[in-house]
Amino acid sequence: MPESGHKHVVLVDDAVVGFFVIDTANYGFCSKGALGLRAFFIDSRHQGKGYGKFSVAALKPYLQQAYSQNSKIYLTVNCKNLSAY
Repeated sequence: MPESGHKHVVLVDDAVVGFFVIDTANYGFCSKGALGLRAFFIDSRHQGKGYGKFSVAALKPYLQQAYSQNSKIYLTVNCKNLSAY
């Protein structure tokens, strides 16, 4: 993972239930200075419990504080992952 990829975990009661990467690199399809949300994943044992929805809802205030210099975020999706796409 390039240095631009900042790894994060999703915790519930000190247990890791998922992870995601905030990417600060610009890949040409994003606005200059935008962030990328990559590799968002909730463990299959914890899916269907609302952790993904909660995590996404918590992203905006977290990103506004931790990445205050950035005003946009792009979700990157592997086109082969039809469910995600």
